[in-house]
Amino acid sequence: MARQYCCDRCGGDWAGNARPVFYDNIWAAWGMQPHELLCDTCALNYAGGKYQLSQLVDCRWNQPWMTPSKRRKKRQQGQGTAGAR
Repeated sequence: MARQYCCDRCGGDWAGNARPVFYDNIWAAWGMQPHELLCDTCALNYAGGKYQLSQLVDCRWNQPWMTPSKRRKKRQQGQGTAGAR
């Protein structure tokens, strides 16, 4: 049986409402523990209604939230994927 993931803030089903991958410092600033999950709705609330490029890790999971130009800009800034949540 597959494990069912739920948002640790609202308790809603995480499937189909997954959120982007954030850097550890962003996750910690929101008071989240490394093992906790947020759905996209709750993550947007923490982010003030809009994700900032500096919050998002440049990885395949974040492609729906990042345009190709944003991904290119992120790589030029030299930000990698270390310390992601």
